[in-house]
Amino acid sequence: MANSTGEVKPKVLYGGSFDPPTSGHLDIVRRTAKIFPHVEWHVAVNSKKKPFFETPKRLELMEELTADLGNVAIGHSPDGFLMDYAHENGFSGLIRGLRTELDFGEEMTLLKINKLIMPEEVETIFIPCNPNYEAVSSSAVKQILDANSPNWKKVVAEIVPEPVLDAIVERQAAL
Repeated sequence: MANSTGEVKPKVLYGGSFDPPTSGHLDIVRRTAKIFPHVEWHVAVNSKKKPFFETPKRLELMEELTADLGNVAIGHSPDGFLMDYAHENGFSGLIRGLRTELDFGEEMTLLKINKLIMPEEVETIFIPCNPNYEAVSSSAVKQILDANSPNWKKVVAEIVPEPVLDAIVERQAAL
């Protein structure tokens, strides 16, 4: 994206299910926001997955987590390829967080598919996670809760931001 002086102002998209958002996700968003002038943290819906939090709740939490970041927007697309959304909305980069070597292999496969969809329009940018968050994932949060341990809250508190923990506690109390 270029402004009136011709200066390039890249917009990047950080998409995923973020169900629930973790401290690792937030770390990637915050670090990306230091590099790029416009970041969209974007919930892409996977209709094959049963949601832990419905999309509106995830969006609400993500808004709260980034309220102090003036260059981060929260977005959502209910269907279609994330790459199509990125192209249609003027994004020049797609941010992908990497935790481990396994993630890298999976992300390289996704990159190849994305290049088939949109060969030269949107670049994929890999951001390695902070080593403190290598084991942190939305799936790990759900596995901890499924284990039904009386200590789940202490463990989950270590891997999600406080507003997300509060929402999980509320959800679990309603079950």
